[in-house]
Amino acid sequence: MTDKQIVQSVLDGNTTSFGLLVESYQRPVFSLVYRAVNDRSAASDITQDSFVKAYKKLASFDLEKRFFSWIVAIAMNTTKDWLRKNGRYEQVFVNDTEAVESLAQSGDVQEEMCAVLDAKKVHLAIDELPFLYQQTLILRFREELTIAEISEALGISQSGVKMRISRGLAMIKKKFKGGEYE
Repeated sequence: MTDKQIVQSVLDGNTTSFGLLVESYQRPVFSLVYRAVNDRSAASDITQDSFVKAYKKLASFDLEKRFFSWIVAIAMNTTKDWLRKNGRYEQVFVNDTEAVESLAQSGDVQEEMCAVLDAKKVHLAIDELPFLYQQTLILRFREELTIAEISEALGISQSGVKMRISRGLAMIKKKFKGGEYE
């Protein structure tokens, strides 16, 4: 069954079908949340809360959209709330035009990074980024969501998504050029 069929089945009264969605997406949602909070217990609670919220709001889900994008949006908002409540959310806006310009001149940074850098080092660098950039890069390159899907999931414009990706990659590139990960 597709996600759309499962959602429709739940809406038609077969509530146990929701477990199929949980089984499919619990692991990637947990992974995203864990990267943000760095606490397994909290990440587990936030993931569970996110699926409970999704279940309660399932009637408002647009069947033309991807369920994964929708559950990620719920999970990221739940995570932001948890981070704020625990004094750990930083609203960071980087004004590093030099890094962004450097990124634009260098060509395809993703190819360059994949060809030159060890994956473990890249994951470590991503983990050190501010939450705003970390979540966007993970959704784009690990979960392979489109710019439009990330925009929808995070509730920001597509140009905002592109800027976060550019700035996040520029920050990573700067760390590697600076010799932090040699």
